[in-house]
Amino acid sequence: MKRVLLIEDLSLLNQISATAALPILTAAGVRPATLPTAILSTQTEGFGRPVQLPLGNFMAASAAHWRTQRVSFAGLLVGYPGSLENLRRLPALLDQLPAPLRLVDPVLGDQGSYYPGLGPATRAAFLPVARLATILTPNWTELGLLAGQEWKSEPAEAAMVAAGERLRGQGITAPLVVTGVHRDGQVGCLVLTAGTARFTGGPGYQGHFTGAGDAFASLLLAELVRGRPFLGAVHRAQDLLTRAIAATARLDPAERRDGLVLQPLLRELTREEITDEH
Repeated sequence: MKRVLLIEDLSLLNQISATAALPILTAAGVRPATLPTAILSTQTEGFGRPVQLPLGNFMAASAAHWRTQRVSFAGLLVGYPGSLENLRRLPALLDQLPAPLRLVDPVLGDQGSYYPGLGPATRAAFLPVARLATILTPNWTELGLLAGQEWKSEPAEAAMVAAGERLRGQGITAPLVVTGVHRDGQVGCLVLTAGTARFTGGPGYQGHFTGAGDAFASLLLAELVRGRPFLGAVHRAQDLLTRAIAATARLDPAERRDGLVLQPLLRELTREEITDEH
């Protein structure tokens, strides 16, 4: 089994970030390791101000221990950094934890605004991390923030392509998989590579779905590590995410704060893994 590393927060109440990624990767037949950036009493949206325990020193010490054991990773995922200090330390940390696949989910905001407690300083600190990525998975809000443009509503495809080109001018060379994009009644992602755009999506559902980006990033990481070609991996991750969103759409909006209903995609991943074994 290939080992991958999650560098993101651990929310104690909600099934998002690492708490969602761990079962997804395990069901996909990948062995996940976790380097939590912070422990949070809840996620940062919808539950007031959470209690946070930053883990910057613990992260550095854990990475040092792993180096003594010659631990290697087939891929890694960078998500919510937990603090500005952690984010600024991440480029040096990534140099100590080499992996051929580095998927960076630049957790900055959603629905046209920064997440609570984040702002321009976080955006500036994310840019050096984004330059180390082999794949970048911003939502459309985060694409604009990284490119220095705050969109209050979803921009047209041409504007997103232009934003991608601006990021390339800032030294970010990774393919961009922009999530949460609407097109012709569907919701999905726009893959931006060298000025080209490809959309893949599924049925759209009303409302906000907490943790959808976290789940998509971990699904994409799993599919790529297992050897699926890039565009096929994006399509497969989007298809599985749509199943989870369809199940979550039946919940009351207050329940959606806890994250996606993961059982449908976990059943599919486990069934696929069993089939592959035989």
